[in-house]
Amino acid sequence: MHIEFSLDAREEYRELAPALRAQAKKQFGYLIKDYRHKSLNIKKYDKSLEIWQGRINKSWRFYFHIIGDIYFVFKLKKHPK
Repeated sequence: MHIEFSLDAREEYRELAPALRAQAKKQFGYLIKDYRHKSLNIKKYDKSLEIWQGRINKSWRFYFHIIGDIYFVFKLKKHPK
């Protein structure tokens, strides 16, 4: 498996604070190695649209589709609380 990013997600990643960007990079590494890694807290966000959600940290999430052997990340955003 590998990760690809939409243009929007790529831009959102670049706009993250350096410490948050480092956390995101670490989490994406876990995603490639084992999507079941405890800190990712992967879950299906929308069954009808096949959207998955993963955790960057307590406050930030990333959203993706699984297309064959690709995790296609299309959104990074602050988790609404």
